[in-house]
Amino acid sequence: MSSITGKEPAHWHDAEGRHRMPDPRMTEFYPERWWDSDERAYVTHLQTHEGEKTDPKPRSADSPLVRDLFELLQAKLSECESIRALIVAHRELEASKAALS
Repeated sequence: MSSITGKEPAHWHDAEGRHRMPDPRMTEFYPERWWDSDERAYVTHLQTHEGEKTDPKPRSADSPLVRDLFELLQAKLSECESIRALIVAHRELEASKAALS
């Protein structure tokens, strides 16, 4: 893992960028209502990392390969939008033809 904003408190990560603070969600018998503001912010940070695994966002420090992959992803998403529009248009055309007959 690594920092997301670059402004995270130093005690959240070790020198290699791994999380060193325990996840309060994993501590048995430690309900959220007892968490302090640092723990709440840390959990939000962890949730952001978790979201990045399923829906990554571009970062300024991304390598050229990662930037190219984001560009490819955007092209594929645009292609899917076009296909959906074609499906809708074709259905509308079929419905118009059926109404005329």
